[in-house]
Amino acid sequence: MLTISIDTKLKVDVGGAHRSFKIKSESAIREIVDAGIRIIKKESPGDRSSGVFRDSVKRLDERGTSSEGSTERFIRIGPSIYYSKYVINATRPSAGRYVPELDLRIRSGQHPGTGSNPVLTRAKKRLAPVIQGIIRKHYGSFRLGDFM
Repeated sequence: MLTISIDTKLKVDVGGAHRSFKIKSESAIREIVDAGIRIIKKESPGDRSSGVFRDSVKRLDERGTSSEGSTERFIRIGPSIYYSKYVINATRPSAGRYVPELDLRIRSGQHPGTGSNPVLTRAKKRLAPVIQGIIRKHYGSFRLGDFM
């Protein structure tokens, strides 16, 4: 499943020196996750009638790893619908085509395939400054390095 993984341990550039920074504030983590879900939904394709892909975007799971007494958390957000990989990545052409009037796939004709829709890549780009603003609001001012 294709998702955005948010690590609660960030690499921070403080005055030219790179340091690790751990987000401990649950409210900051919740704000970041909510902003991520909102941005992915905005970037998601969806026809006006169904919006199933968009509605499937949510917080999927949370994983923690423990090393040397410190616990790191990884929170994954993204679409949970089974066909999300086909929406995000391209599909190749295939024999047969779908006929909506019959609600069937027939043997004659050719399905042209679909182009890729890099929803998560666009969402990451839009999410970076939002995360920076949330961290600044909770912890003060600095520049974020690579965080995802």
